[in-house]
Amino acid sequence: MSSKPGTEAMTQSVIFSTHEGLGAGLGCVLAGIGFDYIGGHQTFFFASMFSAFGLVLSVIMYFFIIRRNEGKMQVTPPSNSKQCIAFESVIPQPSIHSLVKDSS
Repeated sequence: MSSKPGTEAMTQSVIFSTHEGLGAGLGCVLAGIGFDYIGGHQTFFFASMFSAFGLVLSVIMYFFIIRRNEGKMQVTPPSNSKQCIAFESVIPQPSIHSLVKDSS
């Protein structure tokens, strides 16, 4: 998901508050209904089956979708490109001698 420049923090806060607020609230309501109607053991069983299904789906997606696309993305520019190299630091690092003042 991409957001317009200047609205990144707003978009992130809306997404995370929806995830935490709606997810936790809905989970509590569904767990309460499960405890009332089918009991604690069955509610835990269905919750664990739901989580296990999510794990299996994740592994399948990894092996059949993500892993299939490995090697197809070009992360670095070609060597004949005149683009600058990312993350090259030009800021000098302070030494310990420049941080300690002379006491004399």
